[in-house]
Amino acid sequence: MTNFDKDANAKKRRIFRIVGFILLGIGAVFTILFFISFFSAFGDFDSGDSIFKDAWMPFVGFPLMAIGGVFLKFGYMGSLFKYFAEETVPTAAKSANYILNETKDNIKDILGTNDKNKKQRVCPKCGALNEIEDKYCFDCGAKLKD
Repeated sequence: MTNFDKDANAKKRRIFRIVGFILLGIGAVFTILFFISFFSAFGDFDSGDSIFKDAWMPFVGFPLMAIGGVFLKFGYMGSLFKYFAEETVPTAAKSANYILNETKDNIKDILGTNDKNKKQRVCPKCGALNEIEDKYCFDCGAKLKD
């Protein structure tokens, strides 16, 4: 565990969350007002108002919503990662254990250690198992006794 001030981080997370929701809300209001203005201007051509008089609103609203989303991401990042870890780690561990248990015999066959009748000899220096025809230990290189 690292030694850091958990209260200071909790305050930062709270600020990120509050500012994120405020920016997201303001951006959504600007964007909604633009769409209301844009679609209500159709069919009302006699008033002389331009359809694009409020065209600046989404250029303010969309970036505010994006910035608010980033603030919310930072505010909830720890909670999300903890949730993802709690959900995925047990599943990954079960999958890895299943794969390892199911392939154990095949790996032994590939390595040649599954043959029970195969004669081997033990290295007097390190205790490693070696093939009967080996003259030197595969692990430490010591000469094997005949």
